Amino acid sequence: MNQSFLARVFAFSVAGFCVGAAVNSSAQSPGFNYDEAKVGAYTLPDPLTLASGAKVTDAETWRTQRRPEIVRLFETHMHGRSPARPVEMKFEVTATDKNALGGKASSSNPLRSVTSSTGCRSPRRSR
Repeated sequence: MNQSFLARVFAFSVAGFCVGAAVNSSAQSPGFNYDEAKVGAYTLPDPLTLASGAKVTDAETWRTQRRPEIVRLFETHMHGRSPARPVEMKFEVTATDKNALGGKASSSNPLRSVTSSTGCRSPRRSR
């Protein structure tokens, strides 16, 4: 895998998370800095170096080691984790069209339902 490409993808994704709207300095919460000019010098970590210090040299190492490390960093410091699917959630395909778009695609119509602890069933069409 092209290391230059991976570095650009990582840098682009980090830049996307760092970009924000301009904030009026009088509306800032105490202890937070919204003015990039006040940020001290820092260096972003090399996206192709594992937490252990070893270099990523192939796609397999990226997929199995470095990418999960970066995802965990974003979960820990940026976004948090998505909650797990409720155990009661079930999916049922109610219709399938194998000739969608003139035979160029297939389409299915799933029905999602959640049964709560009270026994109520709430069907929802998945989008």
